[in-house]
Amino acid sequence: MDTAEFILQGLGDKSLGVRIKASWSLGNLSDALALNKMNSGNEDIPDFLLLQLLQASISSAKDNDKVRSNAVRAVGNLLRLLEEPTLCDPSFKGAVQDAVDVLVQNSTSGSNMKEVALRVSHSSLMSSDRMKPSSVDWAVTINFLQEAAITSLSIGSSSGVFNVLGDLVVNFRNFKVRINAALALSMPATRHQYGSHFVHVWTALLDGLENSSTMEDFSEYRHHDNLIHQLCQSLSHLATLVRREDLTALHEVLVFRMDVLQQHMAKFYAPPEKSALLYTAASHCSALLQSAGLNTGEHNSAAMLASVFLLDNSNLIE
Repeated sequence: MDTAEFILQGLGDKSLGVRIKASWSLGNLSDALALNKMNSGNEDIPDFLLLQLLQASISSAKDNDKVRSNAVRAVGNLLRLLEEPTLCDPSFKGAVQDAVDVLVQNSTSGSNMKEVALRVSHSSLMSSDRMKPSSVDWAVTINFLQEAAITSLSIGSSSGVFNVLGDLVVNFRNFKVRINAALALSMPATRHQYGSHFVHVWTALLDGLENSSTMEDFSEYRHHDNLIHQLCQSLSHLATLVRREDLTALHEVLVFRMDVLQQHMAKFYAPPEKSALLYTAASHCSALLQSAGLNTGEHNSAAMLASVFLLDNSNLIE
């Protein structure tokens, strides 16, 4: 692709003005490639060129802010082009890890992140079935963090993404960003994908519930119910994945947060299409509680979970 080759040359130019124009073209090219993949199911770009573009985007995401904003957009789009066989290709592994890292770094640092977020393209996100659409500045960056979460799970390295999303769901001033961060934290489909971060994610979501009434701008209150709903939805998902070996560590997390968890889950209304998740959580917690040989701490932890998700929960906790 002549256009891609021209862009790669421009990104390496000594002139900042040339690099800015090249990064703008790179962002537009990545938008077109991502949109083409969504519409046709494939992308017209060979792997060797895709790798070159990804590596150049990563380097440019560490450049001047005016270059970086478009480069971050390109990194997010290019990650979406990678299929599982490509992710397993040794030649891509290092670049993919670097791409995830650079998205995390650009979401948490820099003097002009609002501009970076604003200039991330909406067009390629709005129709994606892998990400929740949003129209708020930082929520666009969260969409790419969600993509980073998916990709990092595929390559077995997700600590940075989990840490960033956990901090955002608890502390960020914009409630739509908190909602999208809570959604992203529920993306892993299996317990294995959470790895050693499982209890950390529980802690972040529970602290998000506890902090859900803290807001710098009272106009955010209109999103309060949606935030509570998503936090409860994400916690319900986690409850379906708890294993016996998690119970001891979870006990330390739950015991100090049971009041707020029970308070909000008691009010949590799941629409019919989501009710299966609550049923699964209740069944799983009940099965955990009935596990043979639980020690006192494990039993109490399972009982606390059951007391949240089961309707008949009297006399569960010793």
